[in-house]
Amino acid sequence: MIGKIDFILLSFVLLNCASWERVTSPQRWGWIGSANYKSTQTFVIDPKQDSQIEAEEGTQIQFPSGSLIGTDGSLITSPVRIEISEYYKGGDILLSGLSTASAGKPIQTKGMVFLNAYSESGTKAQVNPKNPPKISFASPIEQGYEVFYGVKTSDGNLDWSTETSKQKSISNHGNVSFLPSLAKNQAATKSTNMRYMIGMEGGPESVRNNVKPPAVFLPLLSLGWINCDRFLYMGIKLIPLNVEAPYPVLEEETWYYLILPSIRSVMPAYSDANKRVSFPNLPPNEKAILYGLRKSGATRWQLWIREVKIGQEEKLIPEWELVGPKALEKRVQSLAF
Repeated sequence: MIGKIDFILLSFVLLNCASWERVTSPQRWGWIGSANYKSTQTFVIDPKQDSQIEAEEGTQIQFPSGSLIGTDGSLITSPVRIEISEYYKGGDILLSGLSTASAGKPIQTKGMVFLNAYSESGTKAQVNPKNPPKISFASPIEQGYEVFYGVKTSDGNLDWSTETSKQKSISNHGNVSFLPSLAKNQAATKSTNMRYMIGMEGGPESVRNNVKPPAVFLPLLSLGWINCDRFLYMGIKLIPLNVEAPYPVLEEETWYYLILPSIRSVMPAYSDANKRVSFPNLPPNEKAILYGLRKSGATRWQLWIREVKIGQEEKLIPEWELVGPKALEKRVQSLAF
């Protein structure tokens, strides 16, 4: 009973039904390489009312009345705590150990969020498929972009799909000559948020005048890892890029990524048949950046950064550089993409 009262009091202390507070870790450097590197923002909403929240970097979520359900499928009627972390900047994506790949193939990203909802009992709320929440990403949506959902593989990487699925492991990454076809577009609706309607029509003229156009909201099939991506149509034979290094196990706290700046994509490393680091399904002659990160004690990291041209690289052997957390953040944030 006390816990219930405390939860309700929290919802009233925070301003209105979509108020928020920021939860940050004083030891953020200790979270480098994990999603906890970014702070979590917390909101409390009344699920019986239409609610809309806006996070620090511009992500907006609409929660229509009745959009959240419990594990038994019944509507949640008591206050719900919403938690969200945003990953739009390239540096934040890399320092948080995140990547953008679908079934071993690069996808183009506009940014991602980690979104969860909790009932007053502390159990995770689920999306009501008949009346789902909707999301508007901070980055402008262009043709082909849609909502992707991430699941952890056995390697600890995120694999992104336009459909929700159970946790899976991807083990076969053969070379292919094409990327997957675009799944059926999810419906999008324009927000009627008055903040964007005042003094503007929302058309091309408003863009020329640097006025933010109306937000585009996409329905959510699930909570958790959510990304704004699109598949790429290259029409060319894709090739792998191999690194002369053993594929690391999780306990080694070593990670390898390949950045494709021109398409804003970050590929995680995969294990080839010889258990070496490999990046499959890459466009030849594309400029890329290899990024390796290895933990070396409580406050030190080993860093490897190398620019390459896919298909024209020489033998790639990691050359590690010992850096402190502040220098590491600065170096990674300088990798513009």
